[in-house]
Amino acid sequence: MPDISKTPILGWFDYWFRTRLIKKNIEENRKMLYQDAYRLQGMIKKYLELKSFLPEEEVFHEKFEFI
Repeated sequence: MPDISKTPILGWFDYWFRTRLIKKNIEENRKMLYQDAYRLQGMIKKYLELKSFLPEEEVFHEKFEFI
């Protein structure tokens, strides 16, 4: 199969297609990927803060309830 980019007209079209159309899509997808990664990182941090890695307080006596 011959290389399309070596023919003059198709080479120009290939260059235009790669630099104009695909580049915009790649940049948009990259931005969305970064946003999703930051959102996932924030959710993981929030989840790990919910789980306490410190020892829980020990209750030495029960609370007395007054009637």
